Amino acid sequence: MLRVALGPLAPVAVPASPAAPVFAVESCDLNGEHVNPNNGNTTAGKTGLMRCRDGDGGRLLREQELKGGVFVGVVRYYGRDGALEREYSVNERGNRDGLWRECERGELVSEQHWFLNGQPRDRTDYASVDGKLRAEIVYDDRGRPTDERELDASGKVVRDAEFSEDGSRKAFGT
Repeated sequence: MLRVALGPLAPVAVPASPAAPVFAVESCDLNGEHVNPNNGNTTAGKTGLMRCRDGDGGRLLREQELKGGVFVGVVRYYGRDGALEREYSVNERGNRDGLWRECERGELVSEQHWFLNGQPRDRTDYASVDGKLRAEIVYDDRGRPTDERELDASGKVVRDAEFSEDGSRKAFGT
């Protein structure tokens, strides 16, 4: 039962809803010291790997690197089972910079991207759970897609597409 005060009236008992979701509070620490990532005063000037857990001492939710009080470097998110789900890096502007990986079961990469200051670069790979390449997108120097390819389970190309300067796509089936 929750007790709710209604202004000058006496508190009224209100039953807690069993269907209402309950969310744990994220608790973060940096070098063994509690920090609040939403309050710059607690992270100012600090360097290290901040670890955030589900409540005090709960499962690891994420890790994020700080350098001189600024979130720069690696960022990792973990699933309910504790396995790595996503890993990437950010630059001093907060933009994704470098390798971005999406994982399944904590080890097999399902998506892999390269970023430069928030723009996709080089190529993006998509793999199936068994780790085989299933699709890829190639980018130009300005982060625009130029080619896209889809492969079947045996590795044979089933769809191939080219992108024009105006962003239109010309697809080729096999």
